[in-house]
Amino acid sequence: GSAIPDRVNLFRAQMLRSVGANAWRMAHNPPVPVRLDIMDRLGMLAMDENRDYGGHKGQGGVTPESVTQELQDMADMVQRDRSHASVVL
Repeated sequence: GSAIPDRVNLFRAQMLRSVGANAWRMAHNPPVPVRLDIMDRLGMLAMDENRDYGGHKGQGGVTPESVTQELQDMADMVQRDRSHASVVL
């Protein structure tokens, strides 16, 4: 997401709209802010997601530190994206 030029995000959103889509799932990662700006402008809905909250299965399992970090990541994402009209989930 973050390495994609803004015009590509705009193109993708416009193509989704052209086939009748009105929402875009962010695929387990928080989107770059410009993608949410584009979706706000186009009147689309965003399913804002964060990373896997099932724990670090292949890396030692769930630890108190990993839970703390995951909760902080979620709080940061909510604070960053809270004023976007497109975010519904």
